[in-house]
Amino acid sequence: MKAISVRQPWPYCMTDLPIDRKQTENRSWPLPEYIIGERVALHASTQFDTMDGRRAASDLAGFKLSTQKDNMPLGAIVATIVFTGYVHCLPNGQYRFVGNVGQNYNPATDKWLFGPYGWRLTQMCKLAKPILCTGALRFWNVPDPVYQQIKQQQPALFTAV
Repeated sequence: MKAISVRQPWPYCMTDLPIDRKQTENRSWPLPEYIIGERVALHASTQFDTMDGRRAASDLAGFKLSTQKDNMPLGAIVATIVFTGYVHCLPNGQYRFVGNVGQNYNPATDKWLFGPYGWRLTQMCKLAKPILCTGALRFWNVPDPVYQQIKQQQPALFTAV
């Protein structure tokens, strides 16, 4: 299983907001096509985002996220997600779509999109108990003992058809 590390408070915005959860992960590089449609572990990095990043996340969430700091695990797998595709924000103000970004998805109204690449995620399943794990840059392989713990917490997602 692959994983992607994201600095808090962004994973919290994907997993815990009561309404309007973050369904777009912004990166400076396109989503690798081999990841599209695959279940991926969401890892909360060991560090919080910059002060500007934390401020931006609070503005987008609509409340001061620092009040939830105790509910934001660090250095742990917190959920599994599926990336369905991505939108590339072009310099001319237009968008290029790769994969399935959602039938009614409008990047112009997605408050979580600031690109240049917005990876669309769905099927977010939060883990009942975060699993401590060392992360890495880009996509990385989840160690087998951690993968087994994820499967124990989300058995229905890993049942062979």
